[in-house]
Amino acid sequence: MELLVYANQDDPVCELLYKDFNSIPGLCLTFCSPAEDFAEALKNSRSGRSMIIFSVSAEKDIRNLLSLKEYLWDVHLILILPNRDEKLRKMGYALYPRLILFPDMEADILKRVVSGFAQYC
Repeated sequence: MELLVYANQDDPVCELLYKDFNSIPGLCLTFCSPAEDFAEALKNSRSGRSMIIFSVSAEKDIRNLLSLKEYLWDVHLILILPNRDEKLRKMGYALYPRLILFPDMEADILKRVVSGFAQYC
């Protein structure tokens, strides 16, 4: 299963994913930052990605993702929002993610979800 990840390089999600997710069998991780690299990787994906984890650090990140909505229909999207701001949550729900997480949630939740998808995809 392919996993495309967008996060700023100073985002703790990067460290978590790189450290913990390399041990998941059959998972091919691709990290993209800045947003232009992510957009290019998503657009060039011919067969579609199995899963995308997109860690939002600012409203502009989610606006960029909304502009790519047409490329997201055949993927499992997990959003990590920086806070519980109502405006960001509404923008996030417009993308029909499988899961929305926040930084104060347990990191183990993300690993369990990705492991489950990797097992069945």
